[in-house]
Amino acid sequence: MPDADELSSMKRALDLILESKLSVLRVGTELNEAKDELETMLRRLECANTDLASPEQLYSFIRLENDVTTAYLLCLSCIERDMSIGCHVRVDCAD
Repeated sequence: MPDADELSSMKRALDLILESKLSVLRVGTELNEAKDELETMLRRLECANTDLASPEQLYSFIRLENDVTTAYLLCLSCIERDMSIGCHVRVDCAD
């Protein structure tokens, strides 16, 4: 199980991906980079052994795993959608 510092580091990395690559202005290459980074995070989380975790640690772990999974699904949706919708703009695609 990742320790508290590692979970915090992964949360910061997730926040950075969301802010820089999945924000209002989106670019296909950055979306693919985000997808790769999120897949790596998910693999790390899937391999974690949570058997000895306290309830608080387990909550933090599950919360991060859910957040990364949600971001990953959002990213896949953004990659498939090659047009601007609402206030989210695909900079690299013509509408």
